[in-house]
Amino acid sequence: MSMHVGKNEETSRKEAEIKFIKRMQVFFPRGIICLEMLSDWNSCPGETLKMELAKSFSQSPVAQSNFLKYITSANLSAVDALRILKDAANIFGNVEMCFGDRGTDLNALAASAIRVDVYEMCADGTFAQIFASLRKKYLLTHAQILLFAKQHSNQLREGCATFFAFNSDDKNFVACARYDNKGILNFYRLPFSSPYIWHAGFKRHFVIPHQT
Repeated sequence: MSMHVGKNEETSRKEAEIKFIKRMQVFFPRGIICLEMLSDWNSCPGETLKMELAKSFSQSPVAQSNFLKYITSANLSAVDALRILKDAANIFGNVEMCFGDRGTDLNALAASAIRVDVYEMCADGTFAQIFASLRKKYLLTHAQILLFAKQHSNQLREGCATFFAFNSDDKNFVACARYDNKGILNFYRLPFSSPYIWHAGFKRHFVIPHQT
């Protein structure tokens, strides 16, 4: 009798462990638990660890994609969009060519506070396939894109393009941010509907509004 109970407990334990592992994979996709966080958790008191885990699991997990691997998140502050667009033209290259000579239509100028997620390509795909894999919430305003480049330049790597989806005149485009050989960050407008297949081997980055 006790042996039967023991097997049931073992089965239940394994099922619980599998369920927990799956939940961990949802809330903490590969790369989100940094070494510093693990070190802090290993050295903190048990009660502190409980509080930290409870806080982490109460937060919304990042969206998952077959084409992209989550890297990190960043916050963008609310700013004067027109000022950002004007300043960006003096900092970056090809801003007017990418976004328009006046920063574009007024509907795209808003730069409210927002949290964004940064992803790295892990599978080949077109823009439409890649952005659609993260559901429908993938557009940023022009000012938000330029603000990200200004406030989080450490997320823009030399020799590797970073992509942002935006709308202009009711059409979707992709802004490609890339450093030239002089170290200047340039923006290029690419068609969202392009059939070109981007290869994951170059580990290009995609930045989208935070979503769950």
